[in-house]
Amino acid sequence: IRPAIYKDLKDSPKVLKNKVVPGMGNNCNRLYWWDHNYKEDNNEYSNSYSNNEEAKMAIVLAEYLMKQDTNKGEEINVTIITTYLKQLFIIRNLLKNKYHLTLNDKDLDQLEDFEDMEERKNNIKSSDQIIKTKITDTIKISTLDNFQGDESKYVILSLVRSNNDKNIGFLKIINRVNVGLSRAKNGFYILGNSNTFTKSSFWQNIIDNLNKAKMIGNNIDIICQKHKERVSISYNQYNLFDVKAKYGGCTEPCNIQLLCGHICPKQCHPDDIEHRISTAMCLKKCTRPCIGEDNHPCNTEGCCGNHYKQGKCPPC
Repeated sequence: IRPAIYKDLKDSPKVLKNKVVPGMGNNCNRLYWWDHNYKEDNNEYSNSYSNNEEAKMAIVLAEYLMKQDTNKGEEINVTIITTYLKQLFIIRNLLKNKYHLTLNDKDLDQLEDFEDMEERKNNIKSSDQIIKTKITDTIKISTLDNFQGDESKYVILSLVRSNNDKNIGFLKIINRVNVGLSRAKNGFYILGNSNTFTKSSFWQNIIDNLNKAKMIGNNIDIICQKHKERVSISYNQYNLFDVKAKYGGCTEPCNIQLLCGHICPKQCHPDDIEHRISTAMCLKKCTRPCIGEDNHPCNTEGCCGNHYKQGKCPPC
């Protein structure tokens, strides 16, 4: 990508030492274009564009990257950048009940105006307010124009435009697109229909470079950090992320003993290596001694994790 924007710019030796993205295949552990042919959504009543299926692709990939935390104190910082406000609106609505989301002030204001317009158009009243949060390890979402000056460890860029006319709108303006192509520190993933962008010599240059490096395709490869199981997921089967890597690992059982003594019931997962969180969520029968003279076993169903968090079992 860099030669298409800055022909004379070279990588710093420090950058070359950056770690690869954990959980991703060898051809996509730093950069990859996940190609698809989902068409952009009908734009009859709006000046903005969206691509609902591409939004879902971005979300499953972001969730997978969030699950690659290995408890080494490194911040998992994932940002979804979208080229259009309407796409931001869709992604926010798909994620708002699952994650705390970080949005900047400009996007918040524009989203509120966009929501007002949608409510008037559809004669509906939104029951959810946009809440700005300052929580680390959350998924950040932003429009392209409002991500100026910011950066993220991992960036997922949703291009949105996908049509037979190969109309990409303002995405042919290099100075505006440059923001989305230069904000990732460790891993960068482009989601879009590459065929739609082939009219632009700028984008064609990027596509050609990625093809030569085998960093573009309809399938994206993930790999389990623990068992090294490799899975290739097609764009039209993006829901397989939740089947093949539900907890960010693979389909093998975890089988690690929790701190309470029970066996972890989850599928393989790269996060929570010490299993403190998993122990606190244990729903097995508690076997700790109760507070009392004889210290008899608690044997209460479903409360092992709660008693572990308390450090002791309450009196029967």
